[in-house]
Order: sequence, then structure tokens, then C-alpha cells
Amino acid sequence: MKNGEYDAIVLAAAGLKRLGLEGHITELLASDQFPSAVSQGVIGVCCRANDTETLKWLKPLDDRGARLATTAERALLRRLEGGCQVPLGALGISSGDTLQLYAGVAALDGSEWLTARGEAKATLEEAVALGQRVAEELKAKGATRLIAEERDSRRPAEES
Repeated sequence: MKNGEYDAIVLAAAGLKRLGLEGHITELLASDQFPSAVSQGVIGVCCRANDTETLKWLKPLDDRGARLATTAERALLRRLEGGCQVPLGALGISSGDTLQLYAGVAALDGSEWLTARGEAKATLEEAVALGQRVAEELKAKGATRLIAEERDSRRPAEES
């Protein structure tokens, strides 16, 4: 970037639409090819496990599809040892008896983009297994190296 000029920029289409700038959108990126951060857009509500009165009120708020999707996404994140500073995206989609997971890990400079996807039965146990399986596929493609390189690039010189 020189003098505020860009070769390209990626922005959320929804934000541009809210600003009345939808005419500047040149391409919409498919969420299964460019997944967002893990559990993006999901709201988690917590309470004590033995608080039966609060749990009774929270039960109707539990969305099975969202729980399955985020369970798979978070299992993938744990297996990859990812976090907020890792260029990693995942999208779980629950539909009927099926759960799909799309995931990608990138180099920040865009030089590499590794993707993997999988499908499983829509149960909590299978969601965890799906996340782990997709993570292993990404690792086999080089995700561990990419994540380590991105973490190392952020480490202060005295820690290296």
C-alpha cells in the first residue's frame, strides 16, 4: 500500500449495504470457501451446571443446529491449537441429520490457503469427531507449519 492506495480490499458486504455502498461490491465470497472465524455470530450463555432454575429458563434458547456447528468448529480449533491470532476459519452447517464442516488456514500474506471439509451425522459426539477429522486433514496439508509461522512472525524479537 502506498499513499492509501490498495490493490484489493475485502470488506463485509452487509456493512457496505448498511452504508448504502452496495454498488461497490464486486464479488461475494462463498462462506464454504472463505469461512469466518470459529463460532462467529453465535452467542453463548453460561450458568452453573447445578443451577436447575436458570437451566430451566435457558433450555428453550438452546439451538441444536448452532450447538452442533459450534461443537465441530471448536473441536477443530482445539485440535489445531488455534486462537484469535491464527488465520483460521471454520463453518459448521447443520441440516436435518447431517452436519457439514468447512475449514481453512491461511498465510497472512495470502501465499497459501489450505482447505478441508467433511460431513457427519448430526450428533454432539459426531460433531467433535468431525472437527478433529477435518483438523487432521488440514494438518496433513501443512496447517501446523502455517500456524507456527504466523505465530512466530508475531513473537517479539527477544522471545525468538
